[in-house]
Amino acid sequence: MKDSLLSIYRDVAEGHLTQAEALVRIRALKRQALDAPQGVLLATPEWVAVPAVPGPEQAPDTILLWGIDRAVVASLKSQSAAEIVEFAPLATTAADDVFAHAALQALAAIQSMLAGAVRGVRALLIVADTVVGDAPDAGLASGFAAMCRAAMEENPALVARVVQVPADLDADALLRVLRDESAAAAPRGADVRHVRRDGALRREIPRWRVLAQTVDGDAPSAAPVVFKEGGCYLITGGAGGIGLQFAREIVAQTGAARIVLVGRSTLAQAACETLDALATPTHRIEYVALDVAQAEAVDALVARLCAEGQPPSAILHCAGILRDGFALRKSPEEFASVLAPKVAGLANLDRATRDLPLDFVLLCSSFSACWGIVGQIDYAAANAFMDAFAAQRNRLAAQGERCGRTLSVNWPLWQDGGMSLDAETYERLQDHTGMRPLSTAAAMRAMYRGFAAPCDRLLVMEGELPAMRALLDATDPTRDPIHDSVPESARATPAPTARAPSTDVEAEPVGHPAEMDDALRARALDYICQQCALVLKIPVARVRPQAPLEQYGIDSILAMKLVTHFEKIFGKLPKTLAFEYQTIAHLSDYFCNAHAERLIAILSPQTAPASGAVERSPLPAIAPAVTPAVVAPAKFHMPGKRIASARPSPAAAPPTTELVQRRETDRRSAPPAAAQAAMAREPIAIVGLSGRYPEAWDLDADWRNLSQGVDCIREIPADRWRWQAFYRDVTGGEILGAGEHSSKWGGFIEGADEFDPRFFSITPRDAEQIDPQERLFLQHAWMALEDAGYTRAALQACRGGQVGVYAGVMYGEYNRSGSLASIANRLSYVLNAHGPSMTLDTMCSSSLTAIHLACQDLRLGRTDMALAGGVNLSIHPGKYGMLSAGQFISSAGHCQSFGEGGDGYIPGEGVGVVVLKRLSDAERDGDAIHAIIR
Repeated sequence: MKDSLLSIYRDVAEGHLTQAEALVRIRALKRQALDAPQGVLLATPEWVAVPAVPGPEQAPDTILLWGIDRAVVASLKSQSAAEIVEFAPLATTAADDVFAHAALQALAAIQSMLAGAVRGVRALLIVADTVVGDAPDAGLASGFAAMCRAAMEENPALVARVVQVPADLDADALLRVLRDESAAAAPRGADVRHVRRDGALRREIPRWRVLAQTVDGDAPSAAPVVFKEGGCYLITGGAGGIGLQFAREIVAQTGAARIVLVGRSTLAQAACETLDALATPTHRIEYVALDVAQAEAVDALVARLCAEGQPPSAILHCAGILRDGFALRKSPEEFASVLAPKVAGLANLDRATRDLPLDFVLLCSSFSACWGIVGQIDYAAANAFMDAFAAQRNRLAAQGERCGRTLSVNWPLWQDGGMSLDAETYERLQDHTGMRPLSTAAAMRAMYRGFAAPCDRLLVMEGELPAMRALLDATDPTRDPIHDSVPESARATPAPTARAPSTDVEAEPVGHPAEMDDALRARALDYICQQCALVLKIPVARVRPQAPLEQYGIDSILAMKLVTHFEKIFGKLPKTLAFEYQTIAHLSDYFCNAHAERLIAILSPQTAPASGAVERSPLPAIAPAVTPAVVAPAKFHMPGKRIASARPSPAAAPPTTELVQRRETDRRSAPPAAAQAAMAREPIAIVGLSGRYPEAWDLDADWRNLSQGVDCIREIPADRWRWQAFYRDVTGGEILGAGEHSSKWGGFIEGADEFDPRFFSITPRDAEQIDPQERLFLQHAWMALEDAGYTRAALQACRGGQVGVYAGVMYGEYNRSGSLASIANRLSYVLNAHGPSMTLDTMCSSSLTAIHLACQDLRLGRTDMALAGGVNLSIHPGKYGMLSAGQFISSAGHCQSFGEGGDGYIPGEGVGVVVLKRLSDAERDGDAIHAIIR
């Protein structure tokens, strides 16, 4: 303990720990000395037979299917009342592509369920156990299960179970499996498989089997060192902390070796000095900057090492990135970027070395694949893929198709791993799991023990042994099984004002949910204000129920504190609570609707306010790096430009709860048929607009260009691409080569690369990954709202944010594997809009179609306001190459699509957004009207 204290004091003195973090760690040391025995625990998963225990059937709301025969799907749809969602398998045999495509579909399905999980959603995800190339679909099943565990940890109202079945299961057998799983008990978050044993289906669930347990102070049993003299070791993620620790271990355990560290980024000077100091005359250490997700780069590196006479002896795959954020708001681009190094990177390494006599492959997986961690649905999926890949590679090795043992290790947080936790998260980690960050020495011993044991996958934990044992026992299906049902009362129809996922583990009795009258709701609001004041550490008199929570300085950490505090009163809650309900009044409405029984018990005169029994989560709610959108200043200033001031509007005042409730009640009271018909014919008013077009920074400049007949076509500017490298004049009948284009003309806007991410609460790092079209549409949508005189908060007057967003877009060249849907979705998130949110591609008519659909929804009464428009940029020569190959583009600098001698059109950039309302609503609210659509 003395050495540990000295280490803490040294870290404080060197600035590595704050005083608060040091105090937490000192308290943890004292607890270790006085309480439970400490040590290291190693475990591996195993499947055990667990028959389905009959119980009350609780039919799933949604059934998701992957790889199931189409005839079986059709039969299931005809016999089940649940919503059936069929995933479309990708037509490829590449394991990484199949997994990434399926995981993105699962993300979309999970997000849809989370968005609708007001009181409770049950889902079964059925995966056929087929083989795609070298990848068994067990990889998909484990990946889906890991994603579901993360989603359920974020919102306990979601109950999802992944069930793996034989690919040739007929419709009747599949229906029997569905009935069994709808009633059977299983630990929450467990995945289930039905396999054929001796001609019959057997139901199996995984549990953890302890391989070894070492108590601190005892001499650990030794295992053979896996590094050999003169070996060449390829370590991915070499710029990270874990990769460097393995490099140190290789140097310590061998007299001579070659170590090749691989990382995406260029090595910093300090890291270069560290590697130089680590190298010896007999240990050659080099760093190679490359992305393992790029197959060509990996192939080239392995080929070079082989050509130099020193092919890799083993691979240590430590690469990985985090993009923490709630699953409900995870964009496809963020999700795909987290998958890439662990999924595509691993597959590329395997393909490049499949014929080499490797000694071993070590896969650095994570604890997140085993238990749900808030904000890490993508990281959990990526690591689960590696876990399944290890088992499959070992099967291939047994068949002589690979060489060397593969081991996937589910590491916890390392003390020296380069990632750190704040003091409160560190304390929650110990309180909920008994775990402490893993020491490097214990990690190396665990790795050697894992290679010595007959297992494909190893879980490593260090900390309080009884607590860690209990964590493992909680997932054991042979012990008292915990049914994962959502009580029927928690599945009731929500009250009109409820808008976000919720749950209540202290569930009401079966029957109708309790209702609260106005007097009780007022007392509930006072009570919620008092609780918020405790967390925010401000006098209750300063709490304003209608003020946005962000005005109190709510960030992701404080939001998690608020949720944790309320969980002590109401039981497990959605971790997104403080982001979905953005005023204390809305929070109070949520608790009144979803937890009325508990509130009535607290507020009744016979019962003193007290905390109820709480179901403890197996993992701490680690707050993801999600920042609530800020209320922006009254004006949005682009760099070096001026725009007109936004006009004040009566609608700009934040709505009261009573107003929102009244409008919601009015909406739910269906208007007479005559009123509906009149609304369907009502003109639509444009109350705000903003745009930027070639040679025109704003609409005033664009109007001047149009009125004066200015030609805005010019040669492709250098800040797009160097057209001379791709252009070929084909007037003489020449045939274009691959990647070449036959036109050098276009209409281009200024400032396509200019964006202030902090204004929209986006980190600069994340902004780099966002398509410039998405950034432009976001900026001009905001400016269109300013032009209309509306603030973000004022949009909540439209039935609590029932504002539609419609974005027309045709090309997606920036992130070619991403989804353009995020153009509309991001705007809806930033504005806290809850209406339709869609990106449309109808080619040249995309913007017009977006506006048409927006007007249609307004006339049908689906929304009270809409933002619609489109965006188009030309940022990659591939677009011009495609247009040239199809003979769509004009070789001259003019559009002559249908004119005599014309050979196409000239692409033009632009972005435009209009704010739309029904004309009667605009006149009622005193909006300034630019134009009317009839």
